Amino acid sequence: MNGVEVVLDMPAGTNTSGSISGNGFTDADGLIHGKLPANKTMQLKIYNKCKDLLYSQSIGPLTATTDLGTIKVNHTITQVTLSGTVKNCKDEPVTNGFVTIMLENIYYKVPFTNGNFTTTITRCNSSETTAKITGYDLNNQSSGTEVSVPVTGTTANAGAISACGVSAEMYVRYSVNGMNYQLQPPSDSIAVYQDNQNNTFMAIAGKRKDRDYDEIVLIFKGPKGPGPQTLFVTDLLVGDPAEHYLENGSNLKINITEAGNEGGFIAGNYSGTLRDSARTKVVPFICSFRVKR
Repeated sequence: MNGVEVVLDMPAGTNTSGSISGNGFTDADGLIHGKLPANKTMQLKIYNKCKDLLYSQSIGPLTATTDLGTIKVNHTITQVTLSGTVKNCKDEPVTNGFVTIMLENIYYKVPFTNGNFTTTITRCNSSETTAKITGYDLNNQSSGTEVSVPVTGTTANAGAISACGVSAEMYVRYSVNGMNYQLQPPSDSIAVYQDNQNNTFMAIAGKRKDRDYDEIVLIFKGPKGPGPQTLFVTDLLVGDPAEHYLENGSNLKINITEAGNEGGFIAGNYSGTLRDSARTKVVPFICSFRVKR
């Protein structure tokens, strides 16, 4: 099986340092390998992508490199093909867009170019459920409202979905020492990375098209929701020739003004100073952003 999570646990009580846990994912051939403590008994657990426990066994203690062989998991693979059409505010097919699909609490992003989307998703089980789908129009920076689509078999058609009525504007705007910059898709790239374990760390990275040295990275942490969070990494390359700037000081606060769930938007702003990498000058810095998670 490809992409299943394999966890090794050594509970507290069997180890003087407390409990030990590690995990990894199988590759396209269903293989996984790694290191584990010698002479210790551990619990091997296998989960699907919905965190359902599929298999568990005790292994060890081991004293040398060991092949555990083929592990057979009693799990039936179920797939569903979702399809539909996305239209813009003129009731015409969207030519540059994507849909987001939330199925069994997992978020998927499916791009398309001709107004029609189709994707096949491997499910966690075959129970009847509902897929929540939202259409996006990148050319007009708009989206529609979420549509609920029943999933009762191996196919589900969402019909015509509107990508109109809700702003889907994404940008990173910033001023460094009085010079203004803006990154905005689809010409520029903006990516969001999040700590999936506890959702407290978030990174926003933007890069200007066709420029190797024109980019920004912001990393911050804090409770989910609007309000101040701690900005602990700011990394910018701007100008020609490029100048490298970093955060100036510690305990810096960034203001989060919009904090949507996965598939939604996060927005915020910051005002402070940056230092150059050579530590020869400090310059004013203002930034605002709105990006899709």
